[in-house]
Parts: sequence; C-alpha cells; structure tokens
Amino acid sequence: MKTLLGAAVPLFLSMVSGMVAHLVGSAVLGNQSAATLAAMALALAVFSPVAAAVAGGVRGLVPFVAPHADDPAAALPCCATLAGSVTEWAGSGPRSWSVCR
Repeated sequence: MKTLLGAAVPLFLSMVSGMVAHLVGSAVLGNQSAATLAAMALALAVFSPVAAAVAGGVRGLVPFVAPHADDPAAALPCCATLAGSVTEWAGSGPRSWSVCR
C-alpha cells in the first residue's frame, strides 16, 4: 500500500496543481480583457492535448521501466525501443513489448 501511495500521490498532486494553475490564469486574464482570455483559451486548446499525449506516453512507460528500479541502466534498451517510433510500436502489438521484459 505504501508503494502504491508513493506513486499515486505525486501524480495526484501534479494533476491538481495543473488545474489550480489554469484556474488562477483564467481568473487573472479574465480581469484583463475578453481578447486576452480568448487567447489563453486558444493556447490551452492546443497545449492540453499535447501535454496529455506526453503524459500518457510517460505513464505508458512506467510498467516497463518499474521492474528495473534497482538497475536503471537495464531500462535504457526498453526506453530506446519504445521511444524510437511510437506509431510503429503501437501498430506492431505485443511482439515488440517482449524487449522490455
């Protein structure tokens, strides 16, 4: 349970801090002008999906990297394989995942 909370609490805090930052930014820019607030909304519409994709990729690496916690160098081939071509890796299915085990 301690291990699970040790991994979950930082993730939860990062998600909450991101939401608070967006809320504060909206409140501050909302006092400036409607155009400024609209510009922020447009920027977030582009930034949020990109950030979600990167965060999803990082979270997707965790099950493959976690078994190598005692020997980080052993996780490098796995990371190189997965980062090489995400599209190719996703399309090839479980056959390419055996490299990481």
